[in-house]
Amino acid sequence: MGAKTCEITVIGGGPAGMAAAQMAASLGASVVLIDDAPDLGGHFFKESPFGGVIGRRQQRKLKELETRRQALANTEVEVLTNARVWGIFEETGSGLNGRSDPHGTRFQLQLDSTPRGVTSVRTRYLILSPGVYDRPMPFPGWELPGVVTPGAAQIQLEKQGLLPGKRVLVGGSGPLQLLLAAELVRYGVEVVAVVDTCAALEGVVQTPAALGGLWSRLGEAVESAAALARRGVPILFRHAVFRALGTPESGVQGVVVGRVDEQGRPIPQSERTYEVDTVCVGYGFIPSIALTLHLGCAHRYDNDLQAFIPEHDVSLQTSLPGIYVAGDVTGAGGKPLAELQGQLAAISVLENMGRIPGEQADIARGRLTPGIEREKRFAKWLWRRYRVRPGLLELADNETLLCRCEAVRMGQFRESLENGGKDLFGVKLRTRLGMGQCQGRYCVPNAALLISAHNGQPAAELSLPSIRPPIVPVRLKDIAVHDQTLEGIE
Repeated sequence: MGAKTCEITVIGGGPAGMAAAQMAASLGASVVLIDDAPDLGGHFFKESPFGGVIGRRQQRKLKELETRRQALANTEVEVLTNARVWGIFEETGSGLNGRSDPHGTRFQLQLDSTPRGVTSVRTRYLILSPGVYDRPMPFPGWELPGVVTPGAAQIQLEKQGLLPGKRVLVGGSGPLQLLLAAELVRYGVEVVAVVDTCAALEGVVQTPAALGGLWSRLGEAVESAAALARRGVPILFRHAVFRALGTPESGVQGVVVGRVDEQGRPIPQSERTYEVDTVCVGYGFIPSIALTLHLGCAHRYDNDLQAFIPEHDVSLQTSLPGIYVAGDVTGAGGKPLAELQGQLAAISVLENMGRIPGEQADIARGRLTPGIEREKRFAKWLWRRYRVRPGLLELADNETLLCRCEAVRMGQFRESLENGGKDLFGVKLRTRLGMGQCQGRYCVPNAALLISAHNGQPAAELSLPSIRPPIVPVRLKDIAVHDQTLEGIE
């Protein structure tokens, strides 16, 4: 059993976390960087432990990852990988949720057992960069074996050296769909179609202003579209996955797609069926706010992502002093924005610590701000094009699962609304939605849209459910270690 003490703890080892840790350590702060994966890099950088042939795009990313890892290794940052934070408390062990003025608080992070035996970290400042995860939308058959998200398929390809299937349909909306389909084709997978809820020319007029002259941003998309065209893969715009066909025993055997309107509502008599063994479908991303919810930080609703994000000021400090956020958790802005925000968060913390004077911090922020604003402008355009279409939820019939952890079906959810469940808490009491292992990470954003449509109340006005420790499933002995740590403090 071991405890670490440092000035700054960064949670999340993706581009934002790595940039924040490197910047803070290079200016003299003691930093611990925690990530739950075996290696740093996050979802953007994926490295296969098996080697093998990789494409040019992946080669470039791995070369960049190695450069960033080496830069981090040249600092005094202590890196804890394969480590999950299951709770964050005051040093006395009490929870932080509900505290309005935790000035001077030393945070105590509890970890599940790490390979190095570290079970807790005490720190004065937190930089949270937990990133995002794929957003599913429920439709009949979405729980069948063989229905996966684009992010999961990328992990299979790039980290595990596995093909998700032999005959695949890629659907949904978001910037990953074209890239994933082209990557699958390159590996010899038969991609029967790419299905996109957007219109082909949606947002084109705003593209020059959004890119700000950085036309290279379109390079990967154009290259991917060209690769699909060479292989004759059709791209069906204003279409969506209506249902997956198959059984729990046999998995996916087919998929039905059809046309949708601008809001995502299915258009009758437009269905077509494909024989496939895999359906890769996702609808953008959901910021990972479990940690900020657990800590009691204020959140606001992002209308483009149709999801909640933690509130923060220009220095990236949340509503609670000493707690900062950076990267995709602030709104899914992509790798360049994440790295800039990681640096900005580190500068803000160092200024707060008195490690750098305010004038120097202002100069550093002034250098980063134009790039941050440019990236945020691009992200706003991107998510307006790939925005979540609430009408897609009309695809789910009463037997469709909404909350997979607690097996809550759409019919039960709708019945709870008729019986007085006016908000997320009321639905939770009546159905147990959000009370499973994921604590609502996947079902709550979609439930909020459904409640809003039923009651006419904007989703932004709904109160979020709390997330209590353990944030992730842990062994009882890890909780026992936490209790022993508190006894040592007393």
